[in-house]
Amino acid sequence: MTAPTVEFGLLGPLKARVGGRPVEFGSPKHRNMLAALLLNARRPVPIGDLAYAVWGAETPEQPRRAIQLYVTRIRALLGGGQPGQVIVTHRGGYAIETPADQLDLGRFEFWHDRARRAAVGGDLDEEAAALRRALAQWRGEPLADVPSEVLHRETVPRLREQRLRVLERRIEVDLRRGRHTELVGELFELAAKHPLQERLWVHLMTALHAGGRRADALAAYHTVRRHLAEELGIDPGEELRTLQAEILADGARPGRKSGRAPGRPSRGRRWG
Repeated sequence: MTAPTVEFGLLGPLKARVGGRPVEFGSPKHRNMLAALLLNARRPVPIGDLAYAVWGAETPEQPRRAIQLYVTRIRALLGGGQPGQVIVTHRGGYAIETPADQLDLGRFEFWHDRARRAAVGGDLDEEAAALRRALAQWRGEPLADVPSEVLHRETVPRLREQRLRVLERRIEVDLRRGRHTELVGELFELAAKHPLQERLWVHLMTALHAGGRRADALAAYHTVRRHLAEELGIDPGEELRTLQAEILADGARPGRKSGRAPGRPSRGRRWG
C-alpha cells in the first residue's frame, strides 16, 4: 500500500496536505513542534530543542512525555497508520522525512540555487525565471500562525531577510534586462515598505533615471536620506551618494550601478 503524498508549507501560515486533503492543527503547541521539525526537514531534532521551540522559557523540567504525545497526535493527523511514516524517531529526538520538493521552503532554496547557477553562467533570463519561481513559494509572513516566540525571534527574521535578498536580486536582474519602466511601481511600493533598505532605493533611482524621470530619481534620494537620518542617524551609503552624483551630472546611465551582484544572504542560525 502506497503512502499518500504529504506536502507542507512554512512560508505563510503553516500548511499541511495529505493526498491533497488539507490537515488542520488546532493546537498551538502542535504547530510549534511541527514547524520546528520542518525547519530541520530530514535532520534529527533533539527533544530539548523541540521543547524550547514549543514552550520557550517555560519549558517543563521533564518535557519528553509531552513531546512524545505531541508526536503521536501529529502522526495520527498526517496518517500515521500508513507505510512510510513522515515523523521518524531518532535517538534522543525526532526528524520529519519530507522530500525537499514537498516543502515550500525546500522549493524556495532549490530555485534560489538554480538562480545562482544561472548567474554564474551569465544567463539573465534563466536567472530571472528561477528567482520568480523561488519567490512564488511565499504565501505571506513565514510561520504566520505558529505562536512560538523562539521561532519568531530566531528563525523568522532570517527567512524574511532571505526573501528580501532574493527579491532585490530579481529586481537587479530585471534592471539589467532593461525592464526599468515596468519596475517603477513595484519599487515605489517596496521602498515605502522597507524605507531603510538602501539597495531598493538604488534600484528605484536607477529605474526612474533610466526612464527619463531624473527629477523623481533625485527626489527619491532626498527621501531615503531623510529616512536614514531620522531613523538611524546616518547618511546614505557610498552607492547611493555616487548614484546621486551621476544623476546630477547627467552622465553615464546609472544602470551599471545596479549591475553588481549583491552579497548572498547569510544562512543564519538554522533550527537544529
